Amino acid sequence: MTAVNERATREPGEPLHAGNEGGHSIWYRFRAPANGTLFLTTTNSDFDTLLAIYTGDNLTNLTRVASNDDAFPESDFSQLTTAVVSNQVYYIVVDGYGGTYGDIQLQYVFTTTERYFSLTIDPPLGGSVTPPSGLYLANTTLYLTAAASRDFEFIGWSGAVNSTVNPVTLIMNRNYAMAARFRLKNYTEGFESGGLMSLAWSAGGSSAWHVQSGVVSAGRFAAQSGPIGDGQQSSLILITNLLSGTGSFDYRVSSEAGWDALEFYLNGARLGRWSGETGWSTFQFRVLQGVNTLEWRYTKDANFSAGFDGAFIDNVYLPLPDSSIAARLAILPLPDGQDRLQIQGLSDRAYIIQGSANLTDWVSVSTNVSDNGTVQWTDPQAASFPMRFYRAIAP
Repeated sequence: MTAVNERATREPGEPLHAGNEGGHSIWYRFRAPANGTLFLTTTNSDFDTLLAIYTGDNLTNLTRVASNDDAFPESDFSQLTTAVVSNQVYYIVVDGYGGTYGDIQLQYVFTTTERYFSLTIDPPLGGSVTPPSGLYLANTTLYLTAAASRDFEFIGWSGAVNSTVNPVTLIMNRNYAMAARFRLKNYTEGFESGGLMSLAWSAGGSSAWHVQSGVVSAGRFAAQSGPIGDGQQSSLILITNLLSGTGSFDYRVSSEAGWDALEFYLNGARLGRWSGETGWSTFQFRVLQGVNTLEWRYTKDANFSAGFDGAFIDNVYLPLPDSSIAARLAILPLPDGQDRLQIQGLSDRAYIIQGSANLTDWVSVSTNVSDNGTVQWTDPQAASFPMRFYRAIAP
């Protein structure tokens, strides 16, 4: 297939393809006639291409299946092979690295294959999992690796296999549904100042929230909704710039069950509602990069009260921007003797992994962008070197 992408544009909400901003994307649609593999290449195109394949029904609801910038280091064409599912519609995109454009030569080969089994990863909060959900060849060995985001730690696997081993080994002789569980290590706001001064909190409703010491999840203080009457509400509001990632808070409600409740809103959408006597619990949620509005709202109906007639929050965590935080590069040994590189840095920021055999001559081998700041990568050429060093840079 041939095309010219000079007049093509990047659409609002379009994802980064192969971790690059591109700017002149052309899309194709492919429906898999059977289970198999799809090979794609842009060889013979006359510019530096980006290649990616997705599932989904619109630009803001795409799931990346696979992507590639360069087929091998310093090549200008892209190439990938991915498993595809019978009757599934896939969207293939070709773009130009850094906004370049020209004549596109896209070739594809579909091949029916041996039996595949599915790996389904429950999208985690507080980290990421490698490899992603997908179809994998029968009897393939997978080393499922959990990577915690900044301020989180991995605590275990649940689902088809319950384990605290990381990575965990899966033999793909059946379908697996797995979930990685992470917990917080640090908090953004524990109200330990004794007031609402650490963040740009504001009040809404009939009565302002306040900090008290009688009912807490941890430490000495927690925030409590203000005293209100029937048909009124009390809101604690925070408008702030956030990175993509996971937010979290502890909450407790003591109210008339079913009628008076704590509600949590993110950018106007209600994510949770709790009523009655709950005890302390933790709620985690996903946030996108940019300015976000968070609201904790305690509401009462037309009559009756029970318990403390209020709501409490504590141990708030938000992925606040902090450019002073240095990225960390680590090597994770796999059970088969290979090593997987892991970068923990800032979300939505590009990191270039470079390799060297002598600590003098460095070659870029992979460029990655993560929506949660954690990148994992295995060097396919590592076995070709008696020794190889790695570093990561943020351009």
